[in-house]
Amino acid sequence: MSELYLYVYDLSKGMAKQFSAMFLGKHFDGVWHTGIVAYDKEWYFGNDGISCCLPKATILGEPNEIIHLGKTEVAENDFFDIINQMRETTYKIGTYNLLEHNCNNFSNDLSMFLIGKPIPQHIIDLPREVLSSPLGAMLRPLLEQAADPLHQYKNGDSSFLPQIPNAGVQHTKSEKDVQISPSLTLFNPDVNSDLNDLLNHCIEKSLLNQNEVDLFMDIQSFIQDQESKSTILNNHLKLLFDVYFNLVKNDQFKIMALKILQNLSLNEKLATMISKECSFVSVFVPHLEDSKSNELTNLSLQLMSNLCSHKAVSEHLLHEEHQDTLFKHVISFTHIKLETQIEIQIFESAISLFYNLVAHYHLENLVNDSNALSLGCMLLERFHQIKTNPKTIYHLLSLLRSCLANSDNVRELALSMELDLSKVTKELTSKGENNTNEQNNEIQSVLTSIDQI
Repeated sequence: MSELYLYVYDLSKGMAKQFSAMFLGKHFDGVWHTGIVAYDKEWYFGNDGISCCLPKATILGEPNEIIHLGKTEVAENDFFDIINQMRETTYKIGTYNLLEHNCNNFSNDLSMFLIGKPIPQHIIDLPREVLSSPLGAMLRPLLEQAADPLHQYKNGDSSFLPQIPNAGVQHTKSEKDVQISPSLTLFNPDVNSDLNDLLNHCIEKSLLNQNEVDLFMDIQSFIQDQESKSTILNNHLKLLFDVYFNLVKNDQFKIMALKILQNLSLNEKLATMISKECSFVSVFVPHLEDSKSNELTNLSLQLMSNLCSHKAVSEHLLHEEHQDTLFKHVISFTHIKLETQIEIQIFESAISLFYNLVAHYHLENLVNDSNALSLGCMLLERFHQIKTNPKTIYHLLSLLRSCLANSDNVRELALSMELDLSKVTKELTSKGENNTNEQNNEIQSVLTSIDQI
């Protein structure tokens, strides 16, 4: 006897939920891969046939959902006989097909053998639903080539979506030409009054001991007097994060702490310490989605944007250990409604963060395929909604240029959407009195390079 669980993974890593309605004409929550957990092993089907491993030990990591299917009365020896029979008949090596004979069909058949109960129908029907969508016919070759992601992962190819032929697109730019300009956005607030007010509040409420007061005064001296001999160390920075997360309760004082951190983050040495030694990726980045204050969210994104303006920090955050966390928690803010001023500011801060993050590099070299596609899809979705300031427009278009030049998948989506560059030109013309000639020329230059890709 054994408990039976269905492990459900989203191969699109959230992109299907965000972009399926736009690109497929129908909403899908995910592109599902499943495995059956029985007798302390996770069983799944791929191009290598039926395989097993410890639960959650596949390259896909943590499942998006775990469904308890029930308890099987089949003895363990009989279970292995069933697996061997399936290996020799229906689920032989080399018979995997993403659309017609996939891991979900295997999970369903195994569940029926063991408990007489199917897995959820929407998981089984997904390939048919994808093909029935408006762009399904175009995407079928792409999905067929993407068959068996686990097999691809084992052989060193971590790309879910395969490389698409250039579909007639002319590549006229060299690798050097598609680099993004290192014109960075920096947020440098005046924090003199914030330093005094925050310190006075902490002393008045007895939030700091004498040693912590001394540390705070070191920070104050460092910011207010560049000739100061004060040295800012890890414990100074951790104190500010402790003030922000734990010591002060009023948003007014949390805002002050964030502005002080913004100021310090312009120093490359301190920015590197913040990103590496203050639980930044594990604690600060995920906290963005828990914030109940739009102003705190905006200031947090601006702090991260400052950090990403430094090469050492960008390299650290784009490391495979941290990159998915950063993209997962920041990309959602690029989809925010642009109805209020603070929402526009949050959007612009998130875009400046991504722009700063990739300003010195090529996307394909530093950003994994999944995150590059997620970023490219967002840019294509926002392309016809651009009604923000000229600098953000330039950042958006520069990022889009890089995505189009470096990702066949993004370029294919752009072709299917019939990307209309003239709309941006018209927007610029209608707002010409608000933009400088230099700004218009920079944006027009990027538009021209996009048109040539």
